[in-house]
Amino acid sequence: MKCMQYCLAIVGLITAVAFAATNSSPINDSFTDAANWDMNPMWKLTDAGKMMGTSKVRSILELKNKIQTKDVTFEAQITPLEAQTQGWKTCGIGIYTDNKNYWALNLVERPDESNKTHFVELKEMKDGKWGIDEKHNKVILHKSGFDWQYNTTYSMKLTLNATHIIGSVADEAGKEVASFKVQFIGDTPPAGSPILRITSIQCEYDNAVIDWK
Repeated sequence: MKCMQYCLAIVGLITAVAFAATNSSPINDSFTDAANWDMNPMWKLTDAGKMMGTSKVRSILELKNKIQTKDVTFEAQITPLEAQTQGWKTCGIGIYTDNKNYWALNLVERPDESNKTHFVELKEMKDGKWGIDEKHNKVILHKSGFDWQYNTTYSMKLTLNATHIIGSVADEAGKEVASFKVQFIGDTPPAGSPILRITSIQCEYDNAVIDWK
């Protein structure tokens, strides 16, 4: 009897977590405040109502409500402002499980010694290794060669579900300038939660929209 009660309790807990992950209300955040975010010293609200991150190392900004799911769409406007080091610089959005497992859609600047050239990437950190794991993923679309510019606003979008992840970047006129699609051919990735993500750069974010399915 005790075993049955214990098992029923566990099933109930799992069901409640699954329900929460799939029935969370969408977030539409224009950053009039920081109510949705777990703030840290590298991030602040600007007087103009933007979320700004400034860091000489990698920094992420997580949601306070860290519900993790395998079915989510995340959009945000992003404006890279200024490099903070001479090394690699990135700014973007991601779907985050933990420090060793996440997806990131980034604007990227190569180090100064490599002429600071620009491109866009959609990559995975899997078990602490950065890149696309071809044993579990098949790249269907990879359009990354876009020379983004500082002090220019871009729209980013990530869509994750059980079969694939899609990333895209559009310019101020709404034209798609970079796009990616990765199909999962092995184990699906672990569930994740949306993040803002920067490395060695100052960047502003606005109009974040998160829709859990």
